[in-house]
Amino acid sequence: MNIFSTKRNKIMVLVTLLIIIFFFGLKSYFKIDEQDAEAVEKIKPLALNWLSYNEGLTLAEKGNKHVLIYFYTDGCSWCKKMVDQTYSNEEVKKILSDKFVT
Repeated sequence: MNIFSTKRNKIMVLVTLLIIIFFFGLKSYFKIDEQDAEAVEKIKPLALNWLSYNEGLTLAEKGNKHVLIYFYTDGCSWCKKMVDQTYSNEEVKKILSDKFVT
């Protein structure tokens, strides 16, 4: 039996191939090299004093402050840029420490 015998089968094979190609392309798009991961690890401690979720909530209640929750992934170039350019900025750090628990 030929898998290309009907138009529906041809479309299904084409869609399957496109999905496979898409996921391989997506995987290579989000690939992070080791230098970027090391750079992020070096920058993180310099930026802000990040607390655990429960510690942050407790301190926020005591200090009547807002809680800033920061989500990131090592493969995110925008996350790296946020740490590198925003959270390491002295003015931003002062505002965050005055009004937020991080």
